[in-house]
Amino acid sequence: MSNPYAPPDHDTGAPPEGSGPAGRPTPPVHHRPVHPRPAPPPQPVRPPDPEAAARARNLSWTFSLLLLASILTGTFPVPWVLVSVPLIVATLVVGVRAVAAVNRAGATNGPLVAVLAVGICLCLVSLLGVAQTAVTWDLQLQRQRCVAEAITVSAQTACAEAYEQGVEDRLQQLQRTSRG
Repeated sequence: MSNPYAPPDHDTGAPPEGSGPAGRPTPPVHHRPVHPRPAPPPQPVRPPDPEAAARARNLSWTFSLLLLASILTGTFPVPWVLVSVPLIVATLVVGVRAVAAVNRAGATNGPLVAVLAVGICLCLVSLLGVAQTAVTWDLQLQRQRCVAEAITVSAQTACAEAYEQGVEDRLQQLQRTSRG
């Protein structure tokens, strides 16, 4: 079997060069030399604006402190956990503004944008945790009271089991109502 990618042999009866299919002549092909395109000139790197960099740094610090405060208030007992909701919203707003300020300052090549993005994701996760607390508010209150009154380890275990059973029942109830 011959190689289909090999040039044709002249002594195999191949049509002479310049003749196309069915003996029709083909127009001559003029090959132009290929010149590589010149690379575009490099863009001048603008130095970061000191005022914009200071604003980005201040917003980043504010974001980190608000994130810490919102995570800590998310661990408070049930009535006080609601304090974390406005803190989480404020943290999200400041985090997005900090990312925009870093972009305006021209410091996007550092790890600051990645750290801010991770912080914003962490903030969204803690918002989901607070939303879960809102859905199981009454179960959280019952668990808190039960654990506060429990003296023995077995009583605390019974409180945890009752809470888990209540959460499972609540999830089944929500699934039934979502199906219609």
